[in-house]
Amino acid sequence: MAILPRRSSGDFTPPSKGLHSAEVTNVEEAKDIISPFDDPDDPKPKIKIHFRLLDENRDDGNPHEFSELYTNSLYEKAKLVQHLVGAGLDPDKIMDLEDLVGLRLRINVGHRVSKKGGTFPCVLSWAPAEQDRGPFQATDSDVPF
Repeated sequence: MAILPRRSSGDFTPPSKGLHSAEVTNVEEAKDIISPFDDPDDPKPKIKIHFRLLDENRDDGNPHEFSELYTNSLYEKAKLVQHLVGAGLDPDKIMDLEDLVGLRLRINVGHRVSKKGGTFPCVLSWAPAEQDRGPFQATDSDVPF
């Protein structure tokens, strides 16, 4: 089967900012990605965690799906560790990050503006999947970019 390139229509609408019910749909190694903070001769290993929102759909009726890039590190100040702890998980007990696939949780979604002016979702934090939590509205100052 042929895989045809997609052309962006330029009318992408990101999910709303704030706390959303979500599910982890995939975890993959993100090879060949070097951040501006990495040593080009010794880049840090990265992973992409893919999310599907369960409480908000795109304009075409399909659920919002996007990914977040993490350094694959269990250092206590690493974003991955902070997010795992926020969701009530113990990073020291996770042997395989692919075990996160299927995990339902709440994620705090913010917006990141690209150099070309596009607005994209970013994950600011994770929280346990509790139905009784009230909505939290992220502000632009919450986005670390």
